[in-house]
This record gives sequence, C-alpha cells and structure tokens, in this order.
Amino acid sequence: MTTATVSPTQPKTWASGSVVEREQANYALANRLMFAAPDEAKFKDFASLRTHAAEQRKRSKEVEVDMSKFLFAHKDGRDFAYVDDFNLRLTNLFYKQVALEAGIRLETLAMLKPDTRIRVLNELWEPHRERGTEERKLLLEANELGEFDVRAMNGARYERLWDSEVFEEVERWLLATGDWTPAYPTFNVDPESKVEDRPKALIRTDRYSFTFFFTEPKFKDGDGFSNQKATGMTGSADIAKAQGFADPRDTDGLGGLRKGLMVYNGETGHKSFGWQMFLFRNVCSNFNIWDLSEGRTKRVRHTKSVRDAFEVFKEDVKSLSGSLTEFEYDFLKKAAKTPFAKDDEEAEKRLNRMGVNRANAHSAVEAAKLEVNGANLSVWSVVNGLTWHAKTLGNEDDRVALNVQAGDVLNAAMANA
Repeated sequence: MTTATVSPTQPKTWASGSVVEREQANYALANRLMFAAPDEAKFKDFASLRTHAAEQRKRSKEVEVDMSKFLFAHKDGRDFAYVDDFNLRLTNLFYKQVALEAGIRLETLAMLKPDTRIRVLNELWEPHRERGTEERKLLLEANELGEFDVRAMNGARYERLWDSEVFEEVERWLLATGDWTPAYPTFNVDPESKVEDRPKALIRTDRYSFTFFFTEPKFKDGDGFSNQKATGMTGSADIAKAQGFADPRDTDGLGGLRKGLMVYNGETGHKSFGWQMFLFRNVCSNFNIWDLSEGRTKRVRHTKSVRDAFEVFKEDVKSLSGSLTEFEYDFLKKAAKTPFAKDDEEAEKRLNRMGVNRANAHSAVEAAKLEVNGANLSVWSVVNGLTWHAKTLGNEDDRVALNVQAGDVLNAAMANA
C-alpha cells in the first residue's frame, strides 16, 4: 500500500488548547497498526469487534493505588504484586512496566529463579517506598482465579477512553447511515467473492484498536479519472461496467474515488486516541490519499482532555459526508486537465526543481503514460505516476518520502492553476 497526502485548500490548523491537532493524513499508520497485527486480533465484522470490546470492559475496572506499597511475591507458578486488598497477577505488559520502574531489564529478571527474582524486585522497589506516596491508575481484568490481572499501569492523570465507547459512536453516526462500511480489499481479489468473506480492516489487540472505514464508491460517467483510449471507456463507471458490475454507482468496484476514516485508540495507554479523514483513489493496488476539504488528522493523549476530544470526534463522525463534494470532484477534474509539461524532458526537469531526484522523476514520467494513470502529462497523471513508481521502491522510508513529494507536487502545480 502506498499513499500520497495533499492539502490543496486547507491549511494546517490546531484546535484550541492541547485537545486536538489537525494535520495531513498519516500514510504509514495503516501499515504499522493494521497490516502488522496478528491474525487473532482481526475481526470478521463490526458486530464481533464490538462484542469483544464490550465483554472485556465488563471484566475490567480501574483502581487508584499507591505504587510505593507494592509487595512482590510468587505463587502457583506466577508472579504477583500485592497492594491494598488486591492480589495482582503480573501480565507481560505490566511486568515490563514494573521492570522499568525498578530499573532492571525484563530479560534479566526472566533469567532468575522465582525466589531470587522476587527478592530482587522487592529490594529494587525500596526507593519507591522511601519516597512515599506514588499514585497510579491500574487497569484490572478479572481472571479465572477470581483475582485480577493488570492490563496496564498509568499515571494518576491518565483518563481512559474505552474502545466500546468509540465503537458505539462509529456505529451510531457512521455505519448506520448506510454510506460507510468497514474497509476490505478492493484489488487483487475475485470480484465474485462475497464482501462478507473478505478480510476487514477491524483490528483489536489487548493494547490498541485500529479500524478503517470507507464509502462505497459512486462512479461517474465521463468523470475523466479512468479514461482508456484503447477501449474507448470514458469514466470510472465504464471501467466498473467492464468489470462486470451491473450498477456501479451502488456496488463495490475495483477502483474509483472513496472517502475513508481511520480510528485508533489505546485502552491501556499504548496509543493515544485519534482519527483521520481523507479522500483516496484505490485502483490496481495504487492507494493514494488526498487530504481535501474534509481531510484531517486529530489526536489527543489520554488525559482529562480526551473527553473533550471525544466530543469533537462525535461531531466529526456525525457530520462526515459519505459522498464527494462538487469541490472535490472539480479540483481533481481540473488537475486532470491542467498540463504539467509539454514533453517528457520538461516534465522531468520540473519535477527535479520541485525536489524529486532524477531517477524517480524519470520513472514517474514513464508511469504517467500508463492508461491507469491517465496516459498524459497532466498534473493528475504525473502525480499518479509518482505514487505508482513509489510502489516499486524497496525501502519503506523511500516509498513514504516519494509519496510526500507527490503531494507537494500536486499542491505546487495547482496553486496557481
């Protein structure tokens, strides 16, 4: 997956205070959080995801404790921390946090025998006891012993936003409209495969959730985005019809322009709460993000301000339009009609002046001539040529950098068009 981010009209802005940041879409986020997730963290549908989050929330609770009172012990083959009236079993994440606070590597503790390990932990904890009260918030989950595992330890100022709360608002204001659906592959798949059988972009681990939703594309006759001279097709609707879709305006296809929304949250504090809205073209494995009139990123850390940000999120989801605006279509149609250069040499030189190196500029111009990218030297074709070529680069950082440049080229080329 490769992406390009663009802000043709919207400057980067920040909401009041420290609640929300507004930036361009993060082109690497899906790779980091979604595609690297283990199979057991992937859900087949939104209902299953909501059920998983709701059931875990029922088993979980938050408590405030004085960390300086921790006393470590070992029983029944597991290590525990005792504080107040709680017997807290050390899970992997909590053990990492304890080891960090104690000032010892977890790998070192793992090599010690249980009795030695517990003695070392208690000795290393003495500075905390000597300093006195150290308030922390613990996220607990009931276990099969009738006691509690600690899912995470956070600072006293930490404010938790539950996944179940986030999913409730997504269901109410986004999915219930019928315009949006959990994202699934739209390329390199059998068009006859049922949508419900395709893997969904619904991820929830014990540390974070990441979900990606998109609109079903509304293809247009003669929109200029998928013209193919060889076949005489004059728009994305023609392309969809050729792929066998009876009514491409209401049926998923293998291309077209869509809107997307990525939402991520960390119940344990692993990730802050955030969401990204964008417009993209998904065709032939070429995934480009244009940050247009509704494109933005908002993020907030899990302090008390997260509740304020959650209200902003709910308002965004309620107002997010599932259809492309005339402005967005007009902007992209204009890019498809605006010449970038008169010939290959001039196009490469102009890209060089915009910061694209010679090798990438040459390959991008060649890719711009492909039918799927427009087959000319318009701004639209050259930008798609850049993102198309970015897919061939072996290094992820290089792919990301070239996609960023593609966005800069679109902005600069259309600034005075």
